[in-house]
Amino acid sequence: EFEQSGALEKIEEEKRTHAKFREIQADREANYLEQQKQLEQDMDAVCSICGDGEVTPENQILFCDTCDVAVHQMCYGITRVPAGDYHCLACRHLGRDKLGRKNCLSKNKVSVQPLPIACEMCISPQKPGAFMRTNMEPMVDSDGENQEPVDTAKWVHVVCGKWHGLNFVDNSKPDLLEDITELRDSFRQQELRCELCLGERGCLVKCIDEDCNKHFHVTCVRAVGTCEVNHGEDCHGDVTENPWTLKCPAHSDASKIPKNVESDLKRKNFLTVEKLVEMAQKLPPEARPKPKPQPVEMVPFNRASAEEQKMLLNDPAYEKALLHELTMNRSAGLRCEVCDLVCDGKQLVKCKFCKETVCRGCLIPSDNATERCIKCKHAKAGEVAPTCVGCHCPHGPLRPCFARPVNMGPWTKRKGSIEKSLFAKAKWIHSLCGLWNPKIFFSPKETGKLDLVNVIMAHGKGFVEERHPCAVCGMTFGLKIQCCRYRCETYFHATCARQVGLEVRESMEGNVATPYVKCYRHVGNEFNIRARLEDLYEIEKTRRKEKPLNFVEAARIMNAALPIVRILGWAWRWAEWWVDYDQSWEPLLEPGQKEKDMTKEELRIVDSTRESRCEDARQCRLIAFGAALRNRLYDEDDDFDREALDRALRAFLNTKSLVGPLDKDEIDFHADWLGRAY
Repeated sequence: EFEQSGALEKIEEEKRTHAKFREIQADREANYLEQQKQLEQDMDAVCSICGDGEVTPENQILFCDTCDVAVHQMCYGITRVPAGDYHCLACRHLGRDKLGRKNCLSKNKVSVQPLPIACEMCISPQKPGAFMRTNMEPMVDSDGENQEPVDTAKWVHVVCGKWHGLNFVDNSKPDLLEDITELRDSFRQQELRCELCLGERGCLVKCIDEDCNKHFHVTCVRAVGTCEVNHGEDCHGDVTENPWTLKCPAHSDASKIPKNVESDLKRKNFLTVEKLVEMAQKLPPEARPKPKPQPVEMVPFNRASAEEQKMLLNDPAYEKALLHELTMNRSAGLRCEVCDLVCDGKQLVKCKFCKETVCRGCLIPSDNATERCIKCKHAKAGEVAPTCVGCHCPHGPLRPCFARPVNMGPWTKRKGSIEKSLFAKAKWIHSLCGLWNPKIFFSPKETGKLDLVNVIMAHGKGFVEERHPCAVCGMTFGLKIQCCRYRCETYFHATCARQVGLEVRESMEGNVATPYVKCYRHVGNEFNIRARLEDLYEIEKTRRKEKPLNFVEAARIMNAALPIVRILGWAWRWAEWWVDYDQSWEPLLEPGQKEKDMTKEELRIVDSTRESRCEDARQCRLIAFGAALRNRLYDEDDDFDREALDRALRAFLNTKSLVGPLDKDEIDFHADWLGRAY
């Protein structure tokens, strides 16, 4: 009490310093003991893949600084020992390498949770085990979305992969194993299960004894420690004596069980059979895969039953041969490429070479209709195929044409200039482009040729009305016709209007046929996409579904589906019109039905607004789908991406505001035949 206040403060400070020093000393002693304990475990550690604890200078055992899994360099594909921290593939993929193994000097230790992944080939009894990703596709639900939105990676134990001979997807990057779906499904089809854990999951290995039919998970056998297991690798490389074989407990020789089982017991990795069964029961059994379709005898299509036809059409080669027969040799339901009317086969003339089809009503006597069209008759060997002077469409029936200037005076003064003008280039024109333009007529002097003198400008550099762009392709060049509706200022190339599905027809006034075209806003009911799908399904409804298809019915369905796919290929253009103006659809009534006595649900009317149609177009990716069809992005070397096309078609067919409320049978029917039409 006689000491000064300054001395008392100094004494208190020394006490705090001594207490802090003792605390640091205690932490150092605890950390030292922990390091010694860890060192003892590391010295006694074995590779979690091969089970061997020996090392060589070129093949050391490395420990993951996060999950502490021990692996040989050669077993895990590590070419050299990293200079700093080492983390396994699973910890790096999951971002756990940022945690790392906390320094022993840190007082606040962060506990690292077990890896949140499971092996697809076993019940994951080991803790934690060395994992590697496999090239399995994620699960997909009915809406086409991943069931695992966060991380769809699938993992397997490296030891499981080695025992089943899995290969790397890319040998230069040993971090991704091949898909195991078919391998795993083969065990489910055989209804096999592990004799230790009783689990019906993953991939199994049979006991090497010939008379024994027991199967096991590799990790289950290694975990119980009562089975003879001969891993195919050790620290020195490949094992030569009975590699990759195991024996069940009944056929195992206890003296040949590897010594590392004792170390496993010390490390508390030993699991009883009861524990394995308990672990397996917590996991649901894997769904048994659908059996592969049995091979069907390749009988002719018209002789097969309805069930056999479905199975035969699952064979791409058979389906391709059938489609060739329907499109090349069958004329039922075929449309004239000029007037777009469905004609009887006897009224159609198909060119033997270019396969273009025209009805006899769209030909003139001088055409002398035979097996060869006018274009192919005039074509000479080695010459470039003729093209239409009035549009950019490379397909369709062509007809010869010509044009001469009304006044030849200015052209005679400029020698060679007429050869560069449209008067010289006007040699061929689509029948559709020529016959649908009211200013073009057949020449009385040159039989069978169309005279274009009234549609070419006097200077020969362009067409009349060329200042108006085509509402479909947007090009100003070429011959265009105007929508026939009064005061409608929409212009089209006739071929563009036909391809996009607009009304390009003829109206009969007495005995005179007057060609016309209508824009999207003014087309009739039968020309919108929903009505075309209904007409397609009507062919299926009018026949007895339980009976097999014949060639005539199949050809009608195919020839009705082809123009729908062609129109869908232009969806990148007409989708905007549909969003802005909807479509001119009217209910299809059955005999005896009255529209006024029916509800909207019975009439299958779907109300929509511009905003809702815009959202629906985004949901089904209508514009992207149309562009993919037009650019043939689903094509592959010998076939096409059937799954991707089917998903896109079903997304389109589930858009009620565009195609109406279709049931499952209608969607399946349209998806199948539109895919074949593609």
